[in-house]
Amino acid sequence: MKKAAGIFVLFLTLASASFGQNGTIVPIQCVLKGEVVNRPQSSCLILLKAGEDARTAEVIYIPIKDGKFEYIFRADAEEAYQFLFDDEHRNGSWRPIDFIVEQGTLNFVLHPIDETDKNVVEGGRYTNEYLTLEKEIANELKPLYDSLSVKYELLEKEGKTYTPEAINLLEEIDKLAKDDPKKQQLWEQWYKWQNERKHLTPEAKAVEDEFRNTDKKSVEKKIQYAKDHPNIVGYTLLVKNIREGIEYRKEDVSPLLKIYRDIYQPKYSHHPYTALIESYVNAESVKVGNRYVDVTAVDKDDKEVKLSELIKGKVALIHLWASWCGPCRRHGKEMIPIYEQYKDKGFTVVGIARERNKNAMLTAIEKDKYPWANLLELNDQHEIWTQFGIGNAGGGEFLVDENGVFLAIGATSEEISEILGKYIIKK
Repeated sequence: MKKAAGIFVLFLTLASASFGQNGTIVPIQCVLKGEVVNRPQSSCLILLKAGEDARTAEVIYIPIKDGKFEYIFRADAEEAYQFLFDDEHRNGSWRPIDFIVEQGTLNFVLHPIDETDKNVVEGGRYTNEYLTLEKEIANELKPLYDSLSVKYELLEKEGKTYTPEAINLLEEIDKLAKDDPKKQQLWEQWYKWQNERKHLTPEAKAVEDEFRNTDKKSVEKKIQYAKDHPNIVGYTLLVKNIREGIEYRKEDVSPLLKIYRDIYQPKYSHHPYTALIESYVNAESVKVGNRYVDVTAVDKDDKEVKLSELIKGKVALIHLWASWCGPCRRHGKEMIPIYEQYKDKGFTVVGIARERNKNAMLTAIEKDKYPWANLLELNDQHEIWTQFGIGNAGGGEFLVDENGVFLAIGATSEEISEILGKYIIKK
């Protein structure tokens, strides 16, 4: 495997020990073993922490031989992980297999993507508790979800799902060649409409609202469990819902952070989840009108640099991007003429690239001709994307004023140009 050297380094890192609740060292050795059924095309599993992005996170590849696999995993603490099938991930469509790494042996029986309901994960106390709870809640809410699915399918048959404008946009996208730059622009317009729910008819919005209310019931049950069961399972549920609340549901997670402060932070002060939640605390403040998150990354010479050192006293665009993120790089190239127009009027751009290796960033910069400073976030070691509330995204645009206060988040290059024109003239 190409990742062999990196895997060896990671293995040595993880072959340490965890801190028990009383501060003692408690090493964890978890044997992951199992069989893969009816998947002759699958030769490898990806192991990574739950919620991380396999494109950028440090991962472990576990070979599948004759339909079986086995791996001895030494970890710092009990923590949620997941398997992905490498072939599914490379094809862009996958379903993770969740479990909690803990002392002992976990046994898996894994099936094709359309038969994941047949998957079996057994052997660990916390894993069994976690998966049993997830299954119980899913079964309890299944009738509601099934009923809503029928409603939505009926709207689709009647052509009442999307607005006429949304239908026209999709038709226009379909007419364009795959490599037409306009196609990507229209797709981004579509994604924006999705985020703002402008693509749905009133009837479809009503059904979606019912789906969201059902999702809310599921979240409430899990959070109540976390309050009543202050163990690793409860902590896993809390962390997962804080992350999803910030990154996907875009909701206020302060009630969940209170549970964290009151119950879990004192009990698990040395646990990796605790450091992770502190990153989410920063993400909760990423809103227009609030001050930006000052993060640290390395420059092309591997020297650590604080973001504040590069943007102090200037109106600045914090451009989070990646060499593998097409839309991110297109946004970057669109910003070049805007940067040139305003760079002598108190405006700057700082790019931070999310990569697995520095050369990928350097090659992309040379090709795209970015004229501003770029820093490197290697293997998410500083949790920068998490702190900006976009943990599973390729990148994002964050415009701040000279005092470091957010002027715009996720704005297009045209919108940024308009804001700069008004703001700088006003100054």
